[in-house]
Amino acid sequence: MLTHRDLAAIAHLTYSSDPTWAKEDVHACLTEKDGYSVVAFRGTTLNPEDWLRDLDGWPAYQKGIGFCHAGFLNGVLLVKDQILKDLEGKTVILTGHSLGGALALILGAFLAQARRMPHQLVTFGAPRAGSHKLARALKKVPELVQYRNGNDPVPEVPWLPGFYVHAKQLTHIGRDAIDPLENHHIELYRDLMPR
Repeated sequence: MLTHRDLAAIAHLTYSSDPTWAKEDVHACLTEKDGYSVVAFRGTTLNPEDWLRDLDGWPAYQKGIGFCHAGFLNGVLLVKDQILKDLEGKTVILTGHSLGGALALILGAFLAQARRMPHQLVTFGAPRAGSHKLARALKKVPELVQYRNGNDPVPEVPWLPGFYVHAKQLTHIGRDAIDPLENHHIELYRDLMPR
């Protein structure tokens, strides 16, 4: 297994690397490391399409994984088939920061549904991606960790009582900041991971 620091560093690189898979505003990068195929989704950038995807929070139903945040689900559907085809027979790890973490969770559920369970799924500052059925679809992932740095506000959205949930209880790191958005930067998540 890769360390969470390795995965945070890979998630950080998605903001500056050319994507392996890209459709509209959805970018995912493949890193081959220690026999694993790591798929890292890029988080929200200054691209208005990313913000529109984040705000498209109405629930959308997907057979097998239940209700998901529509923007996140539609983003994964843009690249899912190609990623699954390209990773046939590989041992997969999924990661991402912010929007990228939400996309990784939904792709993980699709992999689980196809009986191709990811080996690890680690998110950094990810919002809630779906409902209880999505969380159940990910229950058998050997290592599923969702990090929240201090009072980073992004893991607290979208907010729809009793509907959107995290796939697993959040692992808290760091401290609260006067400006909570400061705690959302991927660099801080990376630097707070143990070596």
